[in-house]
Parts: sequence; C-alpha cells; structure tokens
Amino acid sequence: MKADAILTAKEMRMVGSRRSIGEIVGWFKWAILKKSAAEAMNGMVGNEDPMSFEALFDLICAKAEDGDAMENLNPEERVFYVVSMFNMEIQNGGLSQFFFNSPRALAPEVALSLRAIGADAYAGLYEGFCAENGVNVNEMDSFDIEKVCGLQAEGECDPFEDFDEAFYARYEKEPLEELMERYVCAHREKFH
Repeated sequence: MKADAILTAKEMRMVGSRRSIGEIVGWFKWAILKKSAAEAMNGMVGNEDPMSFEALFDLICAKAEDGDAMENLNPEERVFYVVSMFNMEIQNGGLSQFFFNSPRALAPEVALSLRAIGADAYAGLYEGFCAENGVNVNEMDSFDIEKVCGLQAEGECDPFEDFDEAFYARYEKEPLEELMERYVCAHREKFH
C-alpha cells in the first residue's frame, strides 16, 4: 500500500468488518480527516502558509462537531479548540461576542487553555475581567450578558470595551496564533 494512502491495510480490514453503509461512510470520512490533519501538521512546521493553521482548525472543529462533541478531542486538541474559538470570537466582536456566541462549556476552560499554550498574560486578562464583573465561568447558565452590557447604557464604563482594548494591545505584542503554532508543533504527535 502506498505511503499516502488514505487507509492502512489494518484500517481496510476494519472497514470490511463494518455492517452498515453508514458506518463505512463514517469510517472513510474519519480516515480522510485524519490524513488531512497529518498534511496540515506537516505544513505548519516551518511553513508560513496560514491555510495550514486554518485547515487544522477546521479539522478539529469537525472532530468536535463544532463544540457539541468536545469529548471527541484529546486534551491537546481541546486546548487548541478552546483558544482558537476564544481568539476568533474576540477578533470578530470582542469578549461579549465570545460569551454570547460560544458554547458555555468553553468559558471554564479558557484560562487553563491559555496557560497551556504559554499565554499567561491573556489568561490574567480573562480571569481579571471575570473576577471584576462577577462572572462565574463555572455557572455560565446564570450569566446575564444583558446586565453586564447594560452598564454602558447607564453611563458607566463598559467592561467589555476595557477588556477588548487590553486584549488587542496584548495581541499587538504577542499574537495568539504564534503561541498556538508553537503549542501545536510541541505536541505534534497528539494532533491526529
């Protein structure tokens, strides 16, 4: 079998033992994702191609079923997913957008995931915001984003704006993507 084959001989035998067409199709989809993830990883090491990073993110999102199946991720993939979602939402609309759009299960994992990639300053910003604004990341079901966002309407300082400004200032010095790429390269064998 060629080195670039989608399935190994062992995997082919496993496919043959499947009983339904759905299981066979699912197995082939997973094998293609696995091969694509390996190609994305090879592209990330020493390569400036930003599509490699995006391809890996897309593959991990697919594996996690866009956050609905986080249990499908190993710890390293989970860190990558959480930090990627956090960064993406903040870059697109700030911390309020992260709290509003992301699965609430991500919030408790943000600080630990940031620290895992060496982004301690970002973790401190996040924890500081949560502490100063009474956000219990372990009980996000009771989090009322309207209450926190309503502070601006009352003429007080918008805490989300303060966080976002501090985040973007930090980002100028140390982009999260650089830290994530180092993390992925250091744990390359865990991304499959």
